[in-house]
Amino acid sequence: MIVDNVVKAATKAASEEDLILKDYGVAFPYTYVVVEGPSGISMGVSLTMPEEFGDKEFREVPPIPSWDLSGLISGLATDHLVARALGLAAANAVSQYVLKDVEMRRMNAADVVIDALEKGAKVAIIGYMKDTMRRLMEAGLEIMVFERNPTLRREGALPDFLEPRYLRDADAAVITGVALLNDTLDIILEYLKPSAWPVILSGPTAQIHPEFLGAETVSHVGSIFICDVEEAVRWLRRGSSWGMKKFSEEYVYP
Repeated sequence: MIVDNVVKAATKAASEEDLILKDYGVAFPYTYVVVEGPSGISMGVSLTMPEEFGDKEFREVPPIPSWDLSGLISGLATDHLVARALGLAAANAVSQYVLKDVEMRRMNAADVVIDALEKGAKVAIIGYMKDTMRRLMEAGLEIMVFERNPTLRREGALPDFLEPRYLRDADAAVITGVALLNDTLDIILEYLKPSAWPVILSGPTAQIHPEFLGAETVSHVGSIFICDVEEAVRWLRRGSSWGMKKFSEEYVYP
């Protein structure tokens, strides 16, 4: 599965870049990990998703073999949701360290879709992303939105169990990075038609290096690069993502 590719690639990159774990925290709404290497620090995040927690998450310590960087990354491939959030945040932090010197387009993921499609084309949005929805509709594109969390299922959004029925109709897709956290990215890509393009992994949780995903997955990632790690951590520790986004820049890669 794609998540297994991520664990393997992120662990290898962390070793090659001589990265160490500097800080981590399970916060609301985002879990975060900070890594440090010879050229500085980088921060990765993952949605914490407490609405999916069961007894295991509340009662058991995450099954992480060692509380270092490689140990955290390995948690992404477990069935414990806290371990998965820490693992994805760690893999994202490694990705951000590798990507920080790469030339990236400073733009919103929705703009890539708008530039690629004619008016009237149909775009699947996996995850309730209000700003993306607004931008695409204003550009004259037809959208169909799928959301797993019923409390976020607004403005005509459909439950995610209807994705197999309707995704084949999409000319392009914008997929929340949470699809890595809940291991649904493989399934979503399977139901999209082969000609769907662009297919973008999007949102703060989508900070992953696209090469970590493996071949023939998504065409782009659109996420945020956190410029002021200390301020972002300070805000997350206080339970707010507003400051994290304030001290970040949007990007699309490649």
